Amino acid sequence: METRQDGRSSSSSRVEVPAGLTAKVVSNHRLTPASHWQDVRHLTLSIAGPDGYMPGDVLTIYPKNSAVDVDAFISLMDWTTIADKPLCFMPSSTSTSPDSRPPIPNTEAVTGAPTSLRALLTSQLDIMSIPRRSFFVQLAHWTTDEFQKQRLLEFTDPEYIDELYDYTTRPRRSILEVLQEFETAKIPWQRICSIIPAMRGRQFSIASAFDSSITVEKQTTVELLVAIVKYRTVIKRIRQGVCTRYIASLKSGQEITVALQKGGLGVTKAEAKKPVVMVGPGTGVAPMRALIYQRKHWREEEQAAMPGSEGARDVLFFGCRNAGSDYFFQEEWRQLQRDGTPLDVFVAFSRDQASCA
Repeated sequence: METRQDGRSSSSSRVEVPAGLTAKVVSNHRLTPASHWQDVRHLTLSIAGPDGYMPGDVLTIYPKNSAVDVDAFISLMDWTTIADKPLCFMPSSTSTSPDSRPPIPNTEAVTGAPTSLRALLTSQLDIMSIPRRSFFVQLAHWTTDEFQKQRLLEFTDPEYIDELYDYTTRPRRSILEVLQEFETAKIPWQRICSIIPAMRGRQFSIASAFDSSITVEKQTTVELLVAIVKYRTVIKRIRQGVCTRYIASLKSGQEITVALQKGGLGVTKAEAKKPVVMVGPGTGVAPMRALIYQRKHWREEEQAAMPGSEGARDVLFFGCRNAGSDYFFQEEWRQLQRDGTPLDVFVAFSRDQASCA
């Protein structure tokens, strides 16, 4: 593939992904107290169309890098003057072989859709990923400093595999941070897609049940329970998950790109009469919540068709650190029980055992 500058421009508030769905943020509510060490979000999205799903299915969210990180990358590479100039990916030959496909999954060579370096770095390339050995092989070609070149080549030598691990994986050092340390390495913009890995979507278990009987205006509601990744590494630097940081920044009304995918629970309506035991500690309770509500819908449908029929009792085992901080959906479980839902909930709190009594 080749890239060329073009006179057209393109801008989009969401990531363009083949077969992706547009979802609107309905709410993005923090469940844990502000004083708690972990930020856990209850994210509610609305997708146009009756896109059904089942308990255990997952929603893939396609994130973006932060503007601060993208600006830092552009500045390091001395691309400020060309960062926003329109580019198009064009086939380097008329061949239809896999080698003639776009260098990143979400670009369409056949349409020649315009983009820019800033757009690529924002939504298509994972500049915050941990670099692999192949990255250092290529980066060594683009520095004129002999000392830095030799240092980069050391990371490619199998003899120094432990040093590579200590430099990249152990401290979770990102591609951007490597470039900040090896500042003499300047990647040609034409090679960016072959050196920086493509941004991948991140999968999250769906925490809600699909009820076609209450679908409003052909909109599908999807709920997620997401723990925002943020921690300090062994080198005392703050690390944040690319996707969860993106999720934390989402505002009501904002549109994002998602995809629905089948999961592995494989539950059916015919099993609603059988009891089920669920174990879901922490945010792992998300698919269990989906299953609880789905079985509730199935029971209501069965009772409407056969009044007086009863469903089996369900049991949920839930564990977390503190009852007052991360007992997710506590009031929902109580309300379901008050409403007569056959559900028993057993809990355990590792940091305040007395609360379990």
